[in-house]
Amino acid sequence: MKHMPRILLALLAGTVAAMVAIVVLESAGHGLLGAQPGSAQPGFGMEAALLLAVVFAHAAGTLLGAWTTTRLTPGRLRWTGWIVALIVLSGAVSNLMRIQHPYWFAVLDLGGIAAAGWFGAAWASGARAGSRGSGLEV
Repeated sequence: MKHMPRILLALLAGTVAAMVAIVVLESAGHGLLGAQPGSAQPGFGMEAALLLAVVFAHAAGTLLGAWTTTRLTPGRLRWTGWIVALIVLSGAVSNLMRIQHPYWFAVLDLGGIAAAGWFGAAWASGARAGSRGSGLEV
């Protein structure tokens, strides 16, 4: 329990890092692809490219957030990175429920977020391939 304030601050820092990265990467992706707010519905090719930019932004932001949180906790606890991934995942699920998206986007987005959260936490904790430790020890 003595590490709880530091763990909570690490969770806050990782969540903020993830959200800022997602906003910046989504904006950059849409800017590079020429998406204009309020413009006419783009064709299928452009829509797919824009959605792939969102998938990339969500995965990269989750990776950064999970890595940041895990790196900042005492003992580099992987479960803290997984919490950041769950926060991003809950936002993505909420977005998917409110706005109609193609099924392929939902699968790629949710899978990418989950994989990025796991990989970011494992990377920051220094886990080796095949390591079985969960980082649940406090």
